[in-house]
Amino acid sequence: MRSDENPVPIRTNGDRTPEHVRADEPDARLRGLLALQRSAGNAAVAGLLQGAGHPWAQTPVQRMWNGSPGSLDTDGDLHMGTQQSDYGSQSSQATVSSQASQQSASFPSLDLYNLAWTPHQLSRPRAERDVREAQAEAMARLHTLVIPAVCEGSPPSLPEGAAHPDADYGDVDTITVYRDAGWRPPNTATRGGSLQTSFIANYHSAYFNYRVELANDAASETHINPGMVFRVLTQTPRSNGRGSQGRTYLFEHRWAPNPGYAWAPGQDVADIAELFGLDPDEQLGPQEHEFVALPSDDTHPFVFLVEEDRPDDRFLDDDRRFMTGAAFDHAYLMAGLTGSAREQVRHSEPPLHDRRTAGRSTSQAMANTQAHEWMDARGSMGGKPGVLAKYEWCHLIGDGDSGPNIPQNLVIGTNAVNTEQLAMEIGLRRYVRQLRTEGYAIELRVRATMENAPEQSNPAAPPILAGAPLMADWISYEITIVSPLGRDLVHRQIMDAKRGTITESEFAFLQNTVERRIRAFIETQLGAEAESDDEDVVGADVEL
Repeated sequence: MRSDENPVPIRTNGDRTPEHVRADEPDARLRGLLALQRSAGNAAVAGLLQGAGHPWAQTPVQRMWNGSPGSLDTDGDLHMGTQQSDYGSQSSQATVSSQASQQSASFPSLDLYNLAWTPHQLSRPRAERDVREAQAEAMARLHTLVIPAVCEGSPPSLPEGAAHPDADYGDVDTITVYRDAGWRPPNTATRGGSLQTSFIANYHSAYFNYRVELANDAASETHINPGMVFRVLTQTPRSNGRGSQGRTYLFEHRWAPNPGYAWAPGQDVADIAELFGLDPDEQLGPQEHEFVALPSDDTHPFVFLVEEDRPDDRFLDDDRRFMTGAAFDHAYLMAGLTGSAREQVRHSEPPLHDRRTAGRSTSQAMANTQAHEWMDARGSMGGKPGVLAKYEWCHLIGDGDSGPNIPQNLVIGTNAVNTEQLAMEIGLRRYVRQLRTEGYAIELRVRATMENAPEQSNPAAPPILAGAPLMADWISYEITIVSPLGRDLVHRQIMDAKRGTITESEFAFLQNTVERRIRAFIETQLGAEAESDDEDVVGADVEL
């Protein structure tokens, strides 16, 4: 609820019909239910009406809600037209899906949430100081919560509720969300103060921000009950100054040695895997037949596997193509003849200001458009509030390397290829400072072969770069250490800009491949001990 709105009280009279639902006050009735839906969700409206025995809870009746038809269906879900969110300018989805609680009977469902009580009340109950302090302490202990993994970034895009990490949620895969560092408990110092009946806190995972209502049980003395779920109010993609890290496959994944790779005699695969950051607990076991390998070729020492028949819908697909450096060089030469090639060369330098502070927006740089809109204007490529886009604006030279936020440096690629490049970016950025103090720099040369995006044929499309192709087909990413004394190629990666799923193991392998080669240069060529900066400091901002 916005700060300039008065909360609408939800209370009952003697006949248990909510006062603002009485027939003689239709406008107040609608405003009251709308306030409840915004603050506590559709199920709260259904629970309130069902508890009051109101006919709307039994029959689907069409109503006008902010000029759009709405109805309460027989499942108790309130369906409404699009409305403006209290927490941003983007439209909120009208229906909160109950799929999260249906994933497994063992996950705490919203049946545990006291739907007969709305946390937004006009007045708050007075309480002794020790009770208010107990409430603040109970809130303070909720520094982490968990949500069903299936709810993050793909339909259902908004979890119904978050659970305490010690709750019994059975075999449901969960993601931990962390309360933001700036959180402060309610003030308990006021004499004769009130107990909080609503207290919203901000949480985040690696990729999303969440607003969670901490007051969840009116029957509890403190209104906080760790045994019940906490209602999730909003889920939005995370894009902050430090930046989100790579988006990788959500579910169980494995790695295995590639039998087609030319392993040297006597090489210990387990030792090599550990050197490249692969978790030994995630190596494919002999009896684990429920995993399927993602595409690979014989130049890669490891293959990466995901759960069979369990795709991560955030990605376009599981496909991936491979190309040699020589083949790319030829394709790039031919693409240049038709104006279908891009190139950016730059030394990696940390930006003076983070993306948010400096106002660097890829969308604004690209005529206020999103990459996924160029792939399908109908919205099938994601990008809705709370749903990762399958295609993104990808910096050829990353924002965290001071790559310019201009159309010449931005191409359309999948979220997976953006993540693939991010793994290498994090690896190289950790040593930029040390190399600079020794008179060296890390040069990035990034080239791409380009194609027209599907929506570029639309006559109404803005003519970015005079109509030049916007979608990358292949990207060559070269990392070279340079100094007045010469050049040393660290790594070159030929990337399929249309690739699908990437796992955490592949991300770790790529990052450690780059790091190990830079560390080897520092130790052998400079005779110094490699000093790496913290990953959180150098993490790139992958704008959604």
